[in-house]
Parts: sequence; C-alpha cells; structure tokens
Amino acid sequence: MGITAGPTYVTDQGFEVSPVYLSLNSYRFQRLSDGKFQCVFGIQAFKSREDKVAGRAPLNIPAYLSVAESFLGTLDFYRKSIYAHGYDAAKGRWQSAGYTVTDIHEEGQIGDFEYIYNATGWDVDGFNPQGYDADGYDRTGFNAEGYDRNGYDRTGYNAEGYDRFGYDRDGYNHDGYDRFGYDRDGYDRDGYDRMGYDKDGYDRAGYNAQGFDRDGNPRPVIDSSGSVITDLSGSSLTDLSGSQVPPPASEPAPEAP
Repeated sequence: MGITAGPTYVTDQGFEVSPVYLSLNSYRFQRLSDGKFQCVFGIQAFKSREDKVAGRAPLNIPAYLSVAESFLGTLDFYRKSIYAHGYDAAKGRWQSAGYTVTDIHEEGQIGDFEYIYNATGWDVDGFNPQGYDADGYDRTGFNAEGYDRNGYDRTGYNAEGYDRFGYDRDGYNHDGYDRFGYDRDGYDRDGYDRMGYDKDGYDRAGYNAQGFDRDGNPRPVIDSSGSVITDLSGSSLTDLSGSQVPPPASEPAPEAP
C-alpha cells in the first residue's frame, strides 16, 4: 500500500521526481489521559515503488514531511486498519504542504478494514465483513432487499408500494382516496366532487349548478327569518328592492301608513 505525491517533488540536490512514491516505515501509538490514541507515523519517499521493492535508499525529505500524527477516539481507532490511519495521516501531511496525493492500490495490499473483526466476525460497530449487523441491516440501516427496520425502501415505500402515511406513489391510500379524501375520479366517500356535486351534477341539497332539483324545481329562496318565499303558483320570489314582499293576487295590498 502506498501513495504518490506530486505533480513534482524536488530533492535537496535539485533533482525532480514526478511523482514521488511515499510509504510508511514506522508507527507508534500511545493512549492519552483523555482516552484518545496519539498515532505517529514515519514516512519514507522513493523515486518509485520499484526502488523501494529493490531495497534502494529512500530520498532525503524534510523532517516535517517525514512524520505524520493523528489523534483518534477509541471507536475511530478500531474502525480502520493501522495502514489506513497511517496513510490518511501521511496524505494530510503532504496535502497541507501543497502536494496532490493519490492512493496506489497494490496487489496483495492490506485494505482499510482488514483484521478489525473480533473472533465472532463483528467489528467495533457490530457489522460483519459483508457490512451487515446481527439483524441483517447495513450501516445505512437497510437490509439486503433494500428495506429499513420499519419495512420501507430508500425512497420511503414499503413492499406493497405505500409510504409511512399509507399513500402510494400516485398519492392514494388502500381505500383509493388521496390526502384530501377524493378518489381517482375526483369524488369523496359520499360521492361528491371538489365543487360539491355528485356524478349526476347535483349538490348535497339535491340541486344542480343552475339551481334546479332532479324534477326541475328551482331552489327555494329563504328570507332572513328562515321562511321560504313563494307565490301561489309555487314559484320562489326574490325581492331585490328591499321592500315588503307583495302578497298573493287574491289578497288586497296593505294601505300605506
């Protein structure tokens, strides 16, 4: 496992290496009084990985680039391998000096999460090498089928296609009504639409938009006392003048005072 730093590194002798190969050569851990781990890593630089494998001498690098340090809580310390922590620290050190660092995945290298499982196969957070806990849920809370502990997928719907409030992707519940109580045809449980009319065009009082009932009779006019105003023929009378409603033709009109 290694990283490269570049695009170019200039040695003390003025030679340019593009890029330089970095590798860890030592590490030291110390438990501090606050419970954290102080981690110190030694860094070596080579012209290439081949130089390191061949046993050639490392390049001379400044002291501030040859040591990287990090402070980790107990859980963070055990969540990754020593190599992962070391290369994270090394990358941070060289990046802070203005270099661009790149991970080098090498054949047979130890990965971030190797050998951090206990004897029964669980890591410090309770997950197995496949990434699932004892109940079969991953670190994001979903199982292999893609559902969380409450049975909902990542988009918020269960296996039947309903969300946590009981509505499907079209916005209707098990009974076929939306959040406002209307079905797919636009009618509520009593059979009326949003304008208050049934499928035949009549409102709850039995009148259509023109004011007639199913037999063609007009909607009655109600005065301020709650009485229905009609003439002898049964027709409704509406007095727009504000004056007294005229009596039927068979009765004389009252004298003016």
